[in-house]
Amino acid sequence: MSTKRFIFQRLLNEGIEKGFTPGSSEESRRWFRDKAGQLSDIRPDRLMKTKGARDNTVNRLFHPGDLYLFQYEAKGKETLPYYDKFPLVMLIEDYSGGFMGVNFHYLPPKLRAVLMTQMYEFLSDERFDEQTRLKFTYERLKSLSGKSLWKPCIKRYLNNQCKSRFVKIHPAEWDIVLQLPLDRFVGARRTTVYKHSRKASDR
Repeated sequence: MSTKRFIFQRLLNEGIEKGFTPGSSEESRRWFRDKAGQLSDIRPDRLMKTKGARDNTVNRLFHPGDLYLFQYEAKGKETLPYYDKFPLVMLIEDYSGGFMGVNFHYLPPKLRAVLMTQMYEFLSDERFDEQTRLKFTYERLKSLSGKSLWKPCIKRYLNNQCKSRFVKIHPAEWDIVLQLPLDRFVGARRTTVYKHSRKASDR
């Protein structure tokens, strides 16, 4: 597997050398997630300026089922209880003036991994290359068994409120990026957001 365009090239190379192919098994996913969880000094603004991120930056969203990181300023932010300034969104659909997706940041890292494992049911293929994506809709999300972890993560975004280009996360790096502390909530601490999300998931 070529890793020349990846953001976390060293981590991917280390895993591959140890026999862990990204996304290939629960054991591999767990290895990459555990390693990513040790990367505590990660800032979203700095990450988006790295060469790997710049090489994967696009001007617009292309395909439902792709994962993107971007900077956002919510409309009417003065009246919102909180919002995420750097959403990590799996695109569901785009429409005139905006788009809807699953922002994993509204869950703590361990539950993000649980939700992603559930959503792997919708994988288009198991190659985890540039063409891999999740083939799902809002209706298919509702069919997932277990806790409805997706509920607090469904968000709508306005194109004119996006304050950066979009960093498309390579599928081989999904499990890594999910564990990183890239969320930046405005208006509340992440612990408060997680508490509200857990309650919403139980409804």
